Amino acid sequence: VTIHFYNTEKEPHTFTIGAPYNIDKNVPAEQNATIVFKANHEGIFQYYCKYHLPTMQGQLIVTR
Repeated sequence: VTIHFYNTEKEPHTFTIGAPYNIDKNVPAEQNATIVFKANHEGIFQYYCKYHLPTMQGQLIVTR
């Protein structure tokens, strides 16, 4: 999975996802980041911005 994270806002955001991926990438205001990982665990995994819960969240769905 490759995520191109474009933070166009004037405040920081994160891409945070728990186990088994354990990613917590901070993206400063008006900066970009690329997050790359292998989605090798089947299931539904919640991701979110830890600064803006509960409004900024989603799901990664991994199937085989």
